[in-house]
Amino acid sequence: MTCRSPDRSPRDRPPDPLAKTVLSTQDVDDESEYWKQATWEFQKMSTGALNTSDDLRGYAQCMRGRRHQVVDVRQHGAQWAERTPGLTKRMPDDDYRLMIAMSGRLEVTAGGRTMVVRPGTAAVIPWSAPVRMDFGPWRALLLTLPRRSVDDRLALRTPVSRALDVGWGMGRILASTAFALAEEFPRLTAFEFDLTCESLTDLTCNAIHGAAPDRHHLGAVAATVRSHVRAHLSDPGLTLARAARTLGLAPRTVQRAFEHEDTTWRDVLRAERLNLARRHLRDPAFVGTSVATVAAMVGLDAQGLARAYRQVHGCRPSDDRP
Repeated sequence: MTCRSPDRSPRDRPPDPLAKTVLSTQDVDDESEYWKQATWEFQKMSTGALNTSDDLRGYAQCMRGRRHQVVDVRQHGAQWAERTPGLTKRMPDDDYRLMIAMSGRLEVTAGGRTMVVRPGTAAVIPWSAPVRMDFGPWRALLLTLPRRSVDDRLALRTPVSRALDVGWGMGRILASTAFALAEEFPRLTAFEFDLTCESLTDLTCNAIHGAAPDRHHLGAVAATVRSHVRAHLSDPGLTLARAARTLGLAPRTVQRAFEHEDTTWRDVLRAERLNLARRHLRDPAFVGTSVATVAAMVGLDAQGLARAYRQVHGCRPSDDRP
């Protein structure tokens, strides 16, 4: 799989065991047509704008060794890209693509299922079967993984499509290694680049094999997040995304941890706030503290506390005073 540079075709490019090609719509006249051709070159996909009034714009940095390719791609606007059944026959490609999101959101439909890829997540997709991607502005690394290497390691008879959590454990190591490879590319030899790509194939297979986190891990995540919530209840801007970022977790990992406990971030946050508010209201030391002040201490305003109190406890906050 090759990439076309703005001023040179693949036939004109001299052979290079380790090469980087940059494709950008910044300095071209017809951005949409150029990006369609660029997407075809580095992904073998047809593409278009989801909104007919939008231009197709993007940037891709293709890094190639002797046997592997990594593409750092940034796309702007709402777009789609697709490998149709006819296209997979005309342009066969048996390898996998590992997509690791760096920003934005991407929906990938392959093998009869739709996966959402956002920061902290990744997807492994076989390019031998039809696939469609819908996305807004996004940035991701696209790694080509030799199918034989993946199938042999996992003892697969048919290609696998799999979403991966790269916010913890083996998945996090995988993403960190991929990001480091792209950053260090200018300082690597072809041998070092291909060796690292082989290691990424191993890490991907290990992440696929252990894609379902164990219960102990999810319980530890939930306990850690609850402790963080209790320590920051006075912050009215406390959100799942901020808490996950502070703790070095993927937001989806936090969501799954609470799903394992049959609850949600919203319910946990509300319960912790109401529990602390109730302890303050029942504490004689706070008898002179107004309900509005107690509400602020748990990250709510007086009306929000009153509404939540009635929903959960069936009474007003002032009714809990000693």
